[in-house]
Amino acid sequence: MPIEEQIRRLEAAHGIRTDAERALEMSLFMEDKFRDIAYISRQPRPETIFDGPEGWASWLDARLFARRNLDREMSVDLMAETHRRLQIRHSPEFAGQMGVVGKWGIAVLSRPLSRSELAAVEENPLLTHVPGPFRTEPHGVVFQPKVEGRPGAHVVRWLDAPPTEQELTAIRDDPLRAYHPPEGLVVDVGRLKPPEHGMIVYPNFGGVDGTREFYEQLSDWYNNARRQPGYNPYQVTTEFQKQAISAHAWQGDFHGRHSRVLMNFGLEQAGKPPSAVAEFDHDMLTSSSQWAAEVEAGSDRYGHWQHKLEQSGADTDPVDLFDLEPMRQRYQQMGGEPSPFTPGELHDVDKYERLHTQLRSGT
Repeated sequence: MPIEEQIRRLEAAHGIRTDAERALEMSLFMEDKFRDIAYISRQPRPETIFDGPEGWASWLDARLFARRNLDREMSVDLMAETHRRLQIRHSPEFAGQMGVVGKWGIAVLSRPLSRSELAAVEENPLLTHVPGPFRTEPHGVVFQPKVEGRPGAHVVRWLDAPPTEQELTAIRDDPLRAYHPPEGLVVDVGRLKPPEHGMIVYPNFGGVDGTREFYEQLSDWYNNARRQPGYNPYQVTTEFQKQAISAHAWQGDFHGRHSRVLMNFGLEQAGKPPSAVAEFDHDMLTSSSQWAAEVEAGSDRYGHWQHKLEQSGADTDPVDLFDLEPMRQRYQQMGGEPSPFTPGELHDVDKYERLHTQLRSGT
């Protein structure tokens, strides 16, 4: 089916008929800095600026599946089908597939972490922060389990001598370890440029079986937590989402989207509005308590926008829905570029973060 027809049918299934209704759903799909600037610049079809129309269709597809299955408990099968719908239009070979042996997740940092961000990463049992500038000289490094033989978080060990062939064979035969030579980090696309500001190393579960076991345990924890007296859906769903994104153990891209679809599944299961969080990266770069507070605030403002849409009518201008008129005027006064985003291309996060902050503050 042509992608535009897919979108038309998926939006209809969500009850999306107008730009404002589409904008409300976009508040879950896109961070404030991109969504707001897209609307005040009158970007055509702002929902497509990430991954084109296929990205929007995939989001709608995964969200629709989640919303239609709120009566189900969390399970690996539910996670897999959500992932499949996010990936099938982009990388069908990865759709619904968990990590395999030899896959290592690395997030290269574009800047040094702040003290609070570093504390958040260090308190996370699944993540390892390696400060920059990172080099593998002089003899290479080994990624190895933080606890020997246990899947999960890893540490980086610099070798004090060139590895012998016997040592290299032992590393290759161990799915929980990996060797990176002095020439640099070896990733799926080849050699990785040395990270000047450091990196975050995601966990390794040794393959599909270990990954499935992790997600089965995470699902059991979530389902049991929902049955406890005094259950707080914001605390439980954000802890679930934080572990899901930190594990980073599904193949392909869209780990963040996948974890947020599942988080909103949990919120809507509990009768709460989904959460329009302002900054997606805060899931790993803030403490668990702060992230839960941000998700609750995002749920509250989604509910506010939803109520506003019901009161003012579905034909409301998205600029009015999100109270962006002052930002729009400042953007025009400073000669802001109309339609600044090229759909499908990478967008400069730091640039739009600075611009968004400037427009909000009025300075």
